[in-house]
Amino acid sequence: MSASVPYDRTALTTAVVHLGIGAFSRAHVCAYLDDLAVAGVRDVGVLGTSMTSERVPDALAETAATADVVMVSGITLAVLDD
Repeated sequence: MSASVPYDRTALTTAVVHLGIGAFSRAHVCAYLDDLAVAGVRDVGVLGTSMTSERVPDALAETAATADVVMVSGITLAVLDD
């Protein structure tokens, strides 16, 4: 567990295999699954893969596959951690 993730990520089981895990998925699908994990649901893990580019998986690896979600006037924005 880290200070920014209030549950043990290694305890999650994969429920979703996402092809082309981009910003839309991180901002919407993964945010929803994160809410479920915070509530104690453990079968909400995501296995993200890209079939065309290593750019996104490499960027996610640099952030331990975490992202911040910021709500601005009802609009959801995904911001990769530095």
